[in-house]
Amino acid sequence: MNNYLFSNFLRSNTIWLLVFSFFYAKFSYSLEAQVDDHTMIDTVSDEYIVSDIQTAWGSLNSSDAWITETTTSFNNLKHTNLQLDTLYADFENQYFKGIGAHISFYNDLDRSLYASASFLSGNYQNSKELAVIGIQNFNQFSIGSKLGYASIKYDQNVPFIDTDITKAFGELFVESYINERTRLNLSYEHRFTLNALRLEAERMSSIENLSFFANLQLASNDYDHAIVGIRYQFGTGSSKNANAKKAPSLRKKRTLSNIVRNTLFGVGVYGAKYNRLGNEYARANNLDASFNNYGVEIENVGNTNPEVVIIIGDEIINDDIDVEP
Repeated sequence: MNNYLFSNFLRSNTIWLLVFSFFYAKFSYSLEAQVDDHTMIDTVSDEYIVSDIQTAWGSLNSSDAWITETTTSFNNLKHTNLQLDTLYADFENQYFKGIGAHISFYNDLDRSLYASASFLSGNYQNSKELAVIGIQNFNQFSIGSKLGYASIKYDQNVPFIDTDITKAFGELFVESYINERTRLNLSYEHRFTLNALRLEAERMSSIENLSFFANLQLASNDYDHAIVGIRYQFGTGSSKNANAKKAPSLRKKRTLSNIVRNTLFGVGVYGAKYNRLGNEYARANNLDASFNNYGVEIENVGNTNPEVVIIIGDEIINDDIDVEP
């Protein structure tokens, strides 16, 4: 019941969460504009707020997709940091909405530890994750790991795959700043006993706070995706010198990767397995059905084997026999 209520809350309010994050970021930016330039240059503060909004387009496992995200990070190098994430994604005939958060319980210039959580709601399934993230910073790059538990639950059971699964997962990543305007991130993840390799590149434009990025992923069950997008960042804070304040920099105001997006990609990789096993099951049982689009959309629904009945959502893959309620 709690998951149902929370899922309905997300369906009704995620757009408002996105709007709130955007205007809060705009307010943060206006605060920065009101601070005297001399103070910004000469005073080094450990506290700052970073907010960004990004949108991306591409093909995720052969499904055309549009993804919008927001991130707001409250940072204090001497105390606890908090980051809030939201996401809305449209996959042809499906949509996903989610929220997430990171909170640090150890943080300094060289290393940090975070506890993270997310909840993602889709048309036919929900997914959650809870994890601990550790990051070690060096001069030009950072290395990190992520360990936790992830779950996915589909609305309907099917005979060919586990539709309510919870398993431990892990991720290793390396992030490198080639220069102040170019960032590369390479990660490997093992989730739901499936493997995924992901590469992201980001380039700051000549317009301060505006950057372009691309994200590529290959995973088990022939999953792949390629997306491109733009990100605009707001924030309050200070720089140690005038050049650092004026020069566009990706390192100046860093945020963690949006945890809800990682949860979404995990659903996609498991959905690729769902598709493969569903199509194999359909062929083995003479079902005229095609499983695609993150594993829950079915096409050409029909059944030439009256002994097999599958119910997915409101679709019954057998109209030749009566089905007991």
